[in-house]
Amino acid sequence: MSTYKLDFRARPIWNNKEALAIAVSYVGEFIGQWKTIKNGVMSVIQVRFKY
Repeated sequence: MSTYKLDFRARPIWNNKEALAIAVSYVGEFIGQWKTIKNGVMSVIQVRFKY
């Protein structure tokens, strides 16, 4: 099975629970990586996909 990771822009993320919910919406697996790009405006989340 192959995997790949993509970064997605997202709304502001305040904790891992919110990040997990966003990753699920992309039908991927949250791997624990996200960062704030602009406080209160935008975050980026990393999602892993398997195929």
